[in-house]
Amino acid sequence: MTISLKFSMHSVLVLFLLSGCAGPVPDTAEDPAPELRFGITGTIEENVPDNRHPFRLLERPEIQKLVLDLAESSRTPSYLNELLAGTGLNGPDLEAAGIVRKEADGYVVDFCLLTAEDVIRVSEKAENFGAGLAAMVLERRKELDPLLLEMTPPGVEAEATAFIVMGCFMLDWYGGFFAKARGYADAARTHGNGSRYSLWAVERPSLDLKGMYWGSHNDYREGRVLTSFGDHHALPRTAFPDILRRLRSAVRRVETDPSIQPLLADLATDELDRLADDVGAIMLGLRSRDLTARELNSVTGIEMNRLGRILDLLERLDYIETDESANAVRAVIPVLAAEDAPRLRKIRDLTAVILETWLEENYESLRESLGDITPLRFDVPFNEVYIQVWHEIFGAANKTLAAAGWYADPYARRYPGFIPAVWDRSLSDVIRN
Repeated sequence: MTISLKFSMHSVLVLFLLSGCAGPVPDTAEDPAPELRFGITGTIEENVPDNRHPFRLLERPEIQKLVLDLAESSRTPSYLNELLAGTGLNGPDLEAAGIVRKEADGYVVDFCLLTAEDVIRVSEKAENFGAGLAAMVLERRKELDPLLLEMTPPGVEAEATAFIVMGCFMLDWYGGFFAKARGYADAARTHGNGSRYSLWAVERPSLDLKGMYWGSHNDYREGRVLTSFGDHHALPRTAFPDILRRLRSAVRRVETDPSIQPLLADLATDELDRLADDVGAIMLGLRSRDLTARELNSVTGIEMNRLGRILDLLERLDYIETDESANAVRAVIPVLAAEDAPRLRKIRDLTAVILETWLEENYESLRESLGDITPLRFDVPFNEVYIQVWHEIFGAANKTLAAAGWYADPYARRYPGFIPAVWDRSLSDVIRN
């Protein structure tokens, strides 16, 4: 395996988009380092040296300062040399990583860098474009609603299924794949460090992210996926896979003999993986009907004592509820099984029509309306910028659809800001194609 980091089209399929965090902040409070969130879509080969690795570079405060300076105007080679003095870095290193591009009059930004001002600009435009997208979706409700209802377990609101299927699967994941397949978005280009990816960074201002439903967290298991989808206001999420990720991370930080820690981490991770598999099996078992614990034992093969403890956990997490009169449990979150593929395919085809119409009517005007944001001012191709802009647009559309009541309200739950789901992994083939 030659790949150390792999990413999909977005945040999200799943498909996972890594966000970098800012580098260390200097001790002087008067001159804090600028902070950027950053990531890629594509692949970084494992043999890329730190001096040409986009993450290792963007973690450094002096590189963050440099790119924000470049957002204002091009800079001369002597400026770069002075800023990088003593770091062991040079302009060709940053070029190879895809951070800068050298032109006749100096260096310019060569990736999708969105400053705080850019983010405000994009968000303002995305609100209107997202509202138009939401209106197009609602125009197809008569066709979409029966399909969503058929995909909904007995104890689950169809509006919750709509939130996961339309908000996450279709607008987020399929929306990115669709745009790429038709040339509207390009997820990657080959850089001088030998890797193929598209780099992005955001200087996030203090915007209200509540209700901007654009973030999926996923754990791909054998045959099943655990997902949470919601905004980035209500974090961390009390759901799978988020809890498991925090537990895995905590295990890796346990202080003990260095020769013991990896063994403990491996054993603990195996147990957490087993729990993830068991949760997936239980929830998929409840896709079509309520089941007693004994019936779930027969369906999943999980021994009764362990099953009882997991069911108690799932009830406390609001994944299931108990019907005391029947001594049975039912799912109360969206669950999608392999047999839902034909209905999901019909929804995907309807979504394709919506997206095609929306892109034909809005793509060029969107590009023109954003012509003054940093990456476009420095001739970064719009199809590289688009996928980041798309997150703002479908997030705004999802916010509108939730406000309209077509989606379940993620803030009406005990654990607010997201809705979890469990689904058969084979359905990803429908979403991708």
